[in-house]
Amino acid sequence: MYETDEEQIEAIKKWFARWGNLLIGGLLAIIVGYGGFWFYQDRQEQARLDASDRYQQILQLVGNENVLSSEQMSELDSLFADLVEAHPNSTYTVYTALMQARFAAAAEDLEQAEERLRWALEQARDDSLKRLVNLRLARVQFAQGDHDAVLATLDAMDPGSQRVGYAELRGDVHASLGDRQAAREAYSEAWELAQSQGLNRPLLQAKAETYGVL
Repeated sequence: MYETDEEQIEAIKKWFARWGNLLIGGLLAIIVGYGGFWFYQDRQEQARLDASDRYQQILQLVGNENVLSSEQMSELDSLFADLVEAHPNSTYTVYTALMQARFAAAAEDLEQAEERLRWALEQARDDSLKRLVNLRLARVQFAQGDHDAVLATLDAMDPGSQRVGYAELRGDVHASLGDRQAAREAYSEAWELAQSQGLNRPLLQAKAETYGVL
């Protein structure tokens, strides 16, 4: 303990002379780090809002159309290119790629559809979204008649919540190849999963009936 106030003050001066710069540096680091964190968060939010606004513009362009005109497709390609440049890793950009693939497939441009889906598969960060993109890629490959590629694509990823779609598409492949037993097993799996999830799948039901599942 200190006998006088002067001794206590002198001790504090000595302590501060020894540790003061370190203390101030630590406090500055905390302040800068805290400010940097909120700056980063603000930038991320602004980027998200900008990507959302661009995606809304794309939704307005396509509306409820199932097929786009050549002019609409050109504008969609332009908007997609802008979105890729500004926000390549945004989920909105991946959704736009899926949209492009859908319209390309509707126009029977399967090569373009496959290209967009492969890009989306590489960019998607969410596993559930990856599974959906992978399934759509396999469907495009099926439309191209590449059965080996379809099965390889389906085998490349755990189906997760897309198990019904994966199993049904396997059935389609085996049915196309004339393997009734393998098709029946795949449709049976797909139908049982759909029933357990309360899904209404009339086309799957028709396939299951055709192959003796029901």
